[in-house]
Amino acid sequence: MLQILTITAPIFVLIGLGFAVARAGFLPKEAIPPLGRFILYLAVPAVLFRALSTNDLFSTVDPLFLVAYGGAAICSFLLAVGYSLFVARDSLGLSALMGLGASLPNTVFVGYPLLSQVFGDAVSPALIMALLVENLLLMPLALFLLEVSQGLGGGRSFGGALKGIGGRMVTNPMMVAITVGGVVSVLAIPVPAVLAKCVDLLAMAGPATALIYIGATLAGTRIEKMPREELRVTLSKLVIHPALAIGAVWLLPPFDPLLQTAVIVLSSAPMLGIFPIMGARYGHGPLCARAQTLCTGLAFLTISLLLWGLDTRPLLG
Repeated sequence: MLQILTITAPIFVLIGLGFAVARAGFLPKEAIPPLGRFILYLAVPAVLFRALSTNDLFSTVDPLFLVAYGGAAICSFLLAVGYSLFVARDSLGLSALMGLGASLPNTVFVGYPLLSQVFGDAVSPALIMALLVENLLLMPLALFLLEVSQGLGGGRSFGGALKGIGGRMVTNPMMVAITVGGVVSVLAIPVPAVLAKCVDLLAMAGPATALIYIGATLAGTRIEKMPREELRVTLSKLVIHPALAIGAVWLLPPFDPLLQTAVIVLSSAPMLGIFPIMGARYGHGPLCARAQTLCTGLAFLTISLLLWGLDTRPLLG
């Protein structure tokens, strides 16, 4: 267990450091959004471009990983949305947010730094495939429900909602990096040494900066009231989603053990970093901020226990 804590503790120590410097005022509140934009627009795209451009694209994609990761996430999404709509009687918008929080992990800011500590750049293909599932399947599905919940009431059509989602995907810097890196890989286009070095430097800056950013964003959130919604989405994300991922890996034919581990570990990460931002966009900002604070705090315990379980009994074997 001590060995597991040496893997998880640095992740949450850096999150705590980000929290401390933001709370103490060393990292001004105004500096936090630009820090997030640096990660999303430069560091993470650099990781994705480097992984794709330096590897064979067709050998990077593993169909069993896509089925396991995507299947677990979709099941978690549908369970959360279904419970929210038909049992808790929440609105469609809140139900879509519950599904988003229950199924879309903080892959870039928590999952990838966690895996890269153990496996290094070998986990880059898993990151690429996870982001493809999230950006081509989960995020459009959640956005469509959210746009329907808001847009149709304001006179927008289904076509308008779909157009808005398509526009977001085309301009998403991570999707641009995946596309450009894929083209470079398929066409075997040589990357100039200077550009490759710049990409390497940006990619190396990503994981630690991302963790500081998470802590800084949590510094402004206080949990004074804990309604059922926050507890529900936290339970869904930290317990149900990883359990579904373990089940998917167990049921599917064997594939690369590293990718099997990546499916489970990435699924165990707390909800995506922009969850409060999306919540605010659709009228539930405070609820989503409290949920993310609770989920990120408890994730240290749940991820450590999960890694200990995988270490003592790998992949239910």
